[in-house]
Amino acid sequence: MIRIFLLSLLLFAAPTWAADVLDTKVLAALPNLANPAPNLVTAGALQAKDIPVSASSATTTKPAAEPAGTLEFPRIEGAGGVYRLPAGVDMPAVDAVHRVLIDAHEGETMANGISRHLEVAARAVNLYALAKVPPENLKVAVVVHGKATPLVLTDASYRRQFGKPNPNAALLTQLRQSGVELYVCGQALSHQGYVVADVHDDVRVSLSAMTKLVELQAAGYALIP
Repeated sequence: MIRIFLLSLLLFAAPTWAADVLDTKVLAALPNLANPAPNLVTAGALQAKDIPVSASSATTTKPAAEPAGTLEFPRIEGAGGVYRLPAGVDMPAVDAVHRVLIDAHEGETMANGISRHLEVAARAVNLYALAKVPPENLKVAVVVHGKATPLVLTDASYRRQFGKPNPNAALLTQLRQSGVELYVCGQALSHQGYVVADVHDDVRVSLSAMTKLVELQAAGYALIP
Protein backbone atom coordinates (compact mmCIF):
# COMPACT_ATOMS: atom_id res chain seq x y z
CA MET A 1 0.00 0.00 0.00
CA ILE A 2 2.90 2.38 0.77
CA ARG A 3 4.40 1.72 -2.68
CA ILE A 4 1.08 2.49 -4.37
CA PHE A 5 0.78 5.72 -2.38
CA LEU A 6 4.29 6.87 -3.27
CA LEU A 7 3.85 6.08 -6.96
CA SER A 8 0.49 7.88 -7.02
CA LEU A 9 2.06 10.89 -5.33
CA LEU A 10 4.84 10.92 -7.89
CA LEU A 11 2.40 10.76 -10.78
CA PHE A 12 0.21 13.61 -9.51
CA ALA A 13 2.86 15.81 -7.91
CA ALA A 14 5.77 15.53 -10.40
CA PRO A 15 5.86 17.22 -13.82
CA THR A 16 4.24 15.33 -16.66
CA TRP A 17 7.60 14.33 -18.04
CA ALA A 18 8.21 12.21 -14.91
CA ALA A 19 5.64 9.66 -16.06
CA ASP A 20 7.59 9.15 -19.27
CA VAL A 21 10.70 8.01 -17.42
CA LEU A 22 8.89 5.49 -15.15
CA ASP A 23 9.80 1.94 -15.87
CA THR A 24 6.88 0.34 -17.68
CA LYS A 25 7.57 -2.86 -15.72
CA VAL A 26 6.87 -1.04 -12.45
CA LEU A 27 3.59 0.34 -13.78
CA ALA A 28 2.64 -3.10 -15.00
CA ALA A 29 3.16 -4.45 -11.48
CA LEU A 30 0.74 -1.99 -9.87
CA PRO A 31 -2.46 -4.03 -10.41
CA ASN A 32 -0.89 -7.07 -8.79
CA LEU A 33 -0.24 -5.16 -5.58
CA ALA A 34 -3.95 -4.82 -4.97
CA ASN A 35 -4.53 -8.57 -5.28
CA PRO A 36 -3.34 -10.88 -2.47
CA ALA A 37 -1.30 -13.91 -3.31
CA PRO A 38 -3.51 -16.92 -3.98
CA ASN A 39 -1.95 -18.92 -1.17
CA LEU A 40 -2.81 -16.34 1.53
CA VAL A 41 -5.78 -17.09 3.80
CA THR A 42 -8.12 -14.16 4.39
CA ALA A 43 -9.72 -13.54 7.79
CA GLY A 44 -12.67 -15.82 8.42
CA ALA A 45 -11.72 -18.23 5.63
CA LEU A 46 -10.43 -20.84 8.05
CA GLN A 47 -13.37 -22.86 9.24
CA ALA A 48 -13.65 -24.53 12.62
CA LYS A 49 -13.94 -27.90 10.88
CA ASP A 50 -10.46 -27.40 9.40
CA ILE A 51 -8.84 -27.13 12.86
CA PRO A 52 -7.76 -30.52 14.19
CA VAL A 53 -9.01 -31.34 17.70
CA SER A 54 -6.99 -33.70 19.81
CA ALA A 55 -8.72 -36.34 21.89
CA SER A 56 -7.40 -34.78 25.09
CA SER A 57 -9.13 -31.44 24.35
CA ALA A 58 -12.59 -32.95 23.96
CA THR A 59 -14.95 -32.28 26.88
CA THR A 60 -15.92 -35.41 28.77
CA THR A 61 -18.65 -35.81 31.39
CA LYS A 62 -17.65 -37.72 34.47
CA PRO A 63 -20.27 -39.86 36.20
CA ALA A 64 -21.52 -38.58 39.54
CA ALA A 65 -19.48 -39.84 42.47
CA GLU A 66 -21.12 -42.29 44.83
CA PRO A 67 -21.39 -41.23 48.51
CA ALA A 68 -18.54 -42.60 50.62
CA GLY A 69 -20.70 -44.18 53.30
CA THR A 70 -24.28 -44.49 54.45
CA LEU A 71 -26.36 -41.72 55.99
CA GLU A 72 -27.03 -42.12 59.69
CA PHE A 73 -29.69 -40.53 61.89
CA PRO A 74 -28.38 -40.67 65.46
CA ARG A 75 -31.15 -38.60 67.04
CA ILE A 76 -33.57 -37.13 64.48
CA GLU A 77 -34.99 -39.92 62.35
CA GLY A 78 -35.57 -39.42 58.62
CA ALA A 79 -34.08 -35.92 58.34
CA GLY A 80 -30.64 -34.36 58.60
CA GLY A 81 -28.70 -37.49 57.76
CA VAL A 82 -24.94 -37.45 58.44
CA TYR A 83 -21.91 -39.55 57.47
CA ARG A 84 -19.66 -41.22 60.02
CA LEU A 85 -15.99 -40.36 59.54
CA PRO A 86 -12.88 -42.31 60.59
CA ALA A 87 -11.22 -41.79 63.95
CA GLY A 88 -8.80 -38.91 64.17
CA VAL A 89 -10.84 -36.22 62.37
CA ASP A 90 -11.59 -32.96 64.17
CA MET A 91 -14.70 -33.24 66.32
CA PRO A 92 -16.71 -30.85 68.52
CA ALA A 93 -15.66 -30.83 72.16
CA VAL A 94 -18.00 -33.01 74.19
CA ASP A 95 -17.50 -30.99 77.38
CA ALA A 96 -18.34 -27.59 75.82
CA VAL A 97 -21.77 -26.03 75.38
CA HIS A 98 -22.61 -25.47 71.70
CA ARG A 99 -25.22 -22.89 70.68
CA VAL A 100 -26.59 -22.93 67.13
CA LEU A 101 -29.06 -20.40 65.71
CA ILE A 102 -30.80 -21.05 62.39
CA ASP A 103 -32.38 -18.10 60.59
CA ALA A 104 -35.27 -19.71 58.69
CA HIS A 105 -36.51 -17.11 56.24
CA GLU A 106 -36.71 -18.78 52.81
CA GLY A 107 -39.48 -21.02 51.52
CA GLU A 108 -37.11 -23.51 49.87
CA THR A 109 -38.01 -27.15 50.46
CA MET A 110 -36.39 -30.56 50.03
CA ALA A 111 -37.67 -33.13 47.54
CA ASN A 112 -39.98 -34.55 50.22
CA GLY A 113 -41.53 -31.13 50.86
CA ILE A 114 -39.76 -30.53 54.18
CA SER A 115 -38.29 -27.08 54.76
CA ARG A 116 -34.58 -26.84 54.00
CA HIS A 117 -34.13 -24.86 57.22
CA LEU A 118 -35.65 -27.62 59.34
CA GLU A 119 -33.44 -30.11 57.52
CA VAL A 120 -30.42 -28.02 58.58
CA ALA A 121 -31.66 -27.99 62.17
CA ALA A 122 -32.05 -31.78 62.14
CA ARG A 123 -28.56 -32.15 60.67
CA ALA A 124 -27.11 -29.99 63.45
CA VAL A 125 -28.71 -32.21 66.07
CA ASN A 126 -27.51 -35.37 64.34
CA LEU A 127 -23.96 -34.06 63.81
CA TYR A 128 -23.48 -33.28 67.50
CA ALA A 129 -25.10 -36.59 68.45
CA LEU A 130 -22.67 -38.38 66.13
CA ALA A 131 -19.83 -36.54 67.90
CA LYS A 132 -21.24 -37.83 71.21
CA VAL A 133 -21.92 -34.34 72.55
CA PRO A 134 -24.43 -34.80 75.41
CA PRO A 135 -27.90 -33.38 74.66
CA GLU A 136 -27.58 -30.96 77.58
CA ASN A 137 -24.51 -29.43 75.93
CA LEU A 138 -26.30 -28.64 72.67
CA LYS A 139 -28.59 -25.65 72.27
CA VAL A 140 -30.25 -25.28 68.86
CA ALA A 141 -32.78 -22.55 68.07
CA VAL A 142 -34.75 -21.94 64.88
CA VAL A 143 -36.33 -18.54 64.19
CA VAL A 144 -38.92 -18.71 61.41
CA HIS A 145 -40.08 -15.67 59.43
CA GLY A 146 -40.53 -14.33 55.90
CA LYS A 147 -41.36 -16.86 53.20
CA ALA A 148 -40.75 -19.73 55.62
CA THR A 149 -43.58 -18.69 57.95
CA PRO A 150 -46.17 -21.25 56.71
CA LEU A 151 -43.94 -24.17 57.77
CA VAL A 152 -45.03 -23.64 61.41
CA LEU A 153 -48.78 -23.92 60.72
CA THR A 154 -50.96 -26.62 62.20
CA ASP A 155 -52.18 -29.31 59.84
CA ALA A 156 -55.63 -27.74 59.78
CA SER A 157 -54.37 -24.25 59.01
CA TYR A 158 -51.90 -25.54 56.43
CA ARG A 159 -54.59 -27.62 54.74
CA ARG A 160 -56.91 -24.62 54.64
CA GLN A 161 -54.19 -22.57 52.95
CA PHE A 162 -52.54 -25.16 50.68
CA GLY A 163 -55.03 -28.03 50.42
CA LYS A 164 -52.81 -30.65 52.10
CA PRO A 165 -51.35 -31.48 55.54
CA ASN A 166 -48.22 -29.68 56.69
CA PRO A 167 -45.25 -31.83 55.56
CA ASN A 168 -43.14 -30.29 58.35
CA ALA A 169 -45.46 -31.18 61.24
CA ALA A 170 -43.80 -34.46 62.27
CA LEU A 171 -40.30 -32.97 62.04
CA LEU A 172 -41.33 -29.98 64.17
CA THR A 173 -42.38 -32.42 66.89
CA GLN A 174 -39.15 -34.44 66.59
CA LEU A 175 -37.03 -31.33 66.80
CA ARG A 176 -38.84 -30.05 69.85
CA GLN A 177 -38.55 -33.44 71.57
CA SER A 178 -34.80 -33.29 70.91
CA GLY A 179 -34.53 -29.96 72.72
CA VAL A 180 -34.60 -27.60 69.72
CA GLU A 181 -36.22 -24.23 70.45
CA LEU A 182 -38.67 -23.23 67.70
CA TYR A 183 -39.84 -19.63 67.27
CA VAL A 184 -41.94 -17.85 64.66
CA CYS A 185 -42.08 -14.13 64.00
CA GLY A 186 -45.39 -12.68 65.23
CA GLN A 187 -45.07 -9.79 62.79
CA ALA A 188 -44.73 -12.17 59.84
CA LEU A 189 -47.75 -14.14 61.04
CA SER A 190 -49.92 -11.05 61.16
CA HIS A 191 -48.62 -9.70 57.87
CA GLN A 192 -49.46 -12.97 56.12
CA GLY A 193 -52.95 -13.18 57.60
CA TYR A 194 -52.35 -15.83 60.29
CA VAL A 195 -53.15 -15.75 64.00
CA VAL A 196 -51.50 -17.39 67.00
CA ALA A 197 -54.07 -20.21 66.92
CA ASP A 198 -52.77 -21.20 63.47
CA VAL A 199 -49.33 -22.08 64.86
CA HIS A 200 -48.15 -25.63 65.59
CA ASP A 201 -48.12 -26.49 69.32
CA ASP A 202 -44.34 -27.05 69.36
CA VAL A 203 -43.59 -23.53 68.08
CA ARG A 204 -43.53 -20.37 70.21
CA VAL A 205 -44.67 -17.03 68.80
CA SER A 206 -42.16 -14.20 69.37
CA LEU A 207 -42.81 -10.50 69.03
CA SER A 208 -40.60 -10.47 65.95
CA ALA A 209 -37.78 -12.37 64.27
CA MET A 210 -35.59 -9.29 64.56
CA THR A 211 -35.80 -9.06 68.33
CA LYS A 212 -35.40 -12.82 68.82
CA LEU A 213 -32.39 -13.09 66.53
CA VAL A 214 -30.68 -10.23 68.37
CA GLU A 215 -31.51 -11.74 71.77
CA LEU A 216 -30.17 -15.20 70.91
CA GLN A 217 -26.98 -13.92 69.32
CA ALA A 218 -26.34 -11.77 72.39
CA ALA A 219 -26.71 -14.98 74.43
CA GLY A 220 -23.88 -16.59 72.46
CA TYR A 221 -25.70 -18.42 69.68
CA ALA A 222 -23.77 -18.75 66.42
CA LEU A 223 -25.94 -17.70 63.46
CA ILE A 224 -26.42 -20.13 60.56
CA PRO A 225 -28.11 -18.13 57.73
